[in-house]
Amino acid sequence: MGYAALTTELNINGITNVSHASWDIHFENLAVKTGSVTPDSAATIDTDTSISYEVTLNQPGDFYEFTVDAKNDGSIDAMIESVTSKYNGVAISTSNPLPNYIEYSVSYSDGEAIEVNQLLKSGQKEKYKVRVAFKKDINAEDLPSSNVTLVLGFTVTYVQADDTAEPREYSQIIMYFGTNSSAAFHDSNYRDKIKTITLGDEINPPANVVKSWDVGAVHDGKVMAYLSPNATDSTKYDLFIQGDGHLSANQYSNDLFANLNYVDAIYNMNVLDTSNVTSMAYMFDSCGSSSTVFTLDLGDHFDTSKVTNMSSMFRYVGLSSTIFTLNLGNDFDTSNVTNMGAMFSSVGRANPNFSLNLGNKFNTSKVTNMASMFLNLGSKITNFNLDLGDKFDTSNVTDMHCMFEGAGYNSTTVTLDLGDHFDTSKVTTMNSMFRRVGEWSTSLNIDFGEQFHTNQVTDMFYMFDGTGTYNSTYELDLSTFDFSSVSSYSSILSGIKTTNKVYVANATQQNWIITNAGNSNLSTANVLIKN
Repeated sequence: MGYAALTTELNINGITNVSHASWDIHFENLAVKTGSVTPDSAATIDTDTSISYEVTLNQPGDFYEFTVDAKNDGSIDAMIESVTSKYNGVAISTSNPLPNYIEYSVSYSDGEAIEVNQLLKSGQKEKYKVRVAFKKDINAEDLPSSNVTLVLGFTVTYVQADDTAEPREYSQIIMYFGTNSSAAFHDSNYRDKIKTITLGDEINPPANVVKSWDVGAVHDGKVMAYLSPNATDSTKYDLFIQGDGHLSANQYSNDLFANLNYVDAIYNMNVLDTSNVTSMAYMFDSCGSSSTVFTLDLGDHFDTSKVTNMSSMFRYVGLSSTIFTLNLGNDFDTSNVTNMGAMFSSVGRANPNFSLNLGNKFNTSKVTNMASMFLNLGSKITNFNLDLGDKFDTSNVTDMHCMFEGAGYNSTTVTLDLGDHFDTSKVTTMNSMFRRVGEWSTSLNIDFGEQFHTNQVTDMFYMFDGTGTYNSTYELDLSTFDFSSVSSYSSILSGIKTTNKVYVANATQQNWIITNAGNSNLSTANVLIKN
């Protein structure tokens, strides 16, 4: 008898976490078109997924028409599996056609067909248009010879989206404004008189329109802008930008809302489809910069997944606002962005309570330019705290000049935590990077994290100039810094007093700082070798 001498047991054990998910596609926001006949029973959303109505059409030309939104309020993307129009319970076809005197259609509100495989993303809605009409131009022999009851139906089935799902192609695209300040509402006659902006996905001109423009990319009347007098200030206007069934931002949305300095708020940002935008440079530059109260809420569906350029996107937003809100929402995805130069420069500068939440999709792994990104951010906040989170990856950034200059400079307490992924191994320029940070603070703390490398840096000119100037007790730990490649270093520590402490790694660094920093207050008494 033999026995196995060798035995191996392989085990694989793991924990799988499944996130909460929801499936919720329903009808909402039903509206009957003006001019429709009075129904016997008005169109009503009976359940979330069912609509009923009854109408009598007495003569050629009579019609009944309404629109309704199909909304995906679940967390799962959906697509259309099937579309069926029925007449008396049977699918309309060549073998079961509609009578010649009846027109019946269900389409998107812009007239485009509802088709299989069309995508309805989580949070997205599409506006359907239902129309039944007694045809006008018909021959006498085609008229019904007696009263007729027609049962007309439409069914669209949504299923979970897969690789065959295709987003709709829209023609309701806002024109590219670029730097053309004379285009439409950017005209200098109106630009500084606009108080609010309201976006809409249907053409519904406001009352008392004083000016209108076709602001569509193809000028076909499907994207319109209207100015209407503001209700509380007769010298100001409200701006309405509306699309016929949909409203898409241009691929190049540079300067879209730029230099609208006196705007107090932009409403209904959820309506704006930004899924195909690649550049948002200067998109909101100086928007609300002269308003004392400004709100910018991007909503939860401001899709930035294709954007590569966000330079100066929010520069000077709410610059003078003492009451200011900036909400980036839950879909602010920056995973493809390469340029964030001056992105938040001077945002909320005058607001003592402003805070910046970058959200959980603020991925900076592809960014190469962060120059002036947070320049003067919240400079008057009483307690300044900037936490860059765990996705603020700077491993590809080469330029950080002026990145935090003036941030919280007038704040009482300043905390700047760069996080665990603030990798500066490719950075060559740190000119003025922390200049005047917390200049007037009584409590200042800068945590460089574990990835703050300076071995490639050649320019540290003014890097800590004025940092904590009026704080006599703050300490600066530079023990991880490598100054071996630096060739420009004038005034690198010009704000340091004799009572402040600077920590370095060794005697070589100590001597370099005392010799090159351009500050007579520095000596071996306050430039200390860290144990």
